[in-house]
Amino acid sequence: MTLLKTENLKYVYSAGTPSEHVALENINIELERGELVGVIGGTGSGKSTLMQHFNGLLKPAEGKVFVDGKDIWSGEVALRDIRFKVGLVFQYPEYQLFEDTVRKDISYGPKNMGIEGEELEARVREAASFVGISEEMLEKSPFELSGGEKRRVAIAGVLAMRPRVLILDEPASGLDPIGRKTIFDGLMNYKEKTGASIVIISHSMEDMAKYADDIIVLREGRIVLSGEKDDIFGNPDNLINAGLGLPSVTRIILMLRKKGINIPTNIYTAEALADAIDKIKRGDSL
Repeated sequence: MTLLKTENLKYVYSAGTPSEHVALENINIELERGELVGVIGGTGSGKSTLMQHFNGLLKPAEGKVFVDGKDIWSGEVALRDIRFKVGLVFQYPEYQLFEDTVRKDISYGPKNMGIEGEELEARVREAASFVGISEEMLEKSPFELSGGEKRRVAIAGVLAMRPRVLILDEPASGLDPIGRKTIFDGLMNYKEKTGASIVIISHSMEDMAKYADDIIVLREGRIVLSGEKDDIFGNPDNLINAGLGLPSVTRIILMLRKKGINIPTNIYTAEALADAIDKIKRGDSL
């Protein structure tokens, strides 16, 4: 089931002025239920501009955006309803916290949806559990928390609205490995339990290689690569030609292959690479 779709999407900044800039051109994407898609690309490739189209923060210059099969700019649906269905988490969302307790911050979004009482409390607890926020932490001021904890509170505030599509811009940026794992584990848990679809915009090839199902590569506002993770990361030359670096594990594999150690290129994590090397040492087939 397609939850989110773009059709020939185009966006132009400062249209009709000397500084006119085409930020997106001919973008066609289909996001299926329960799918996690990684959008990668260099600075200025159009990633953040694209994400703001998904829930109507930006209106296309040309083309259409569909949520649940409905054109969000057709006038047939209210953008307010679309924004409850498509949750958007900007980079560094912790700077948007403002309530005096974590509980109030997480409950802010669902309250705006008209949710109250036991259902509201259930949503707050559920969202908190997805990102590892304890009962004790719910009563604290968000401004007493660490940067990583604040990030999790901000993400929980969007999860509490139970969006069918969740869009995140660099959700683990600036966090240590434990903080990154906590956030991504929580997002995967949310996806598995709710059937939601997730789009993650990231510079981290390692994170996308580990967690994404499909990959979209943007360059200068156009899609230059798209497909299943194995197809994208299994062909390193394509990523290099698209102006991107390679995941660190892929770089190690390529160096080993040059030395005659035949390790498949569709290995993306350090754990899987270590396992493959152990098998080679034992003489087992990969």
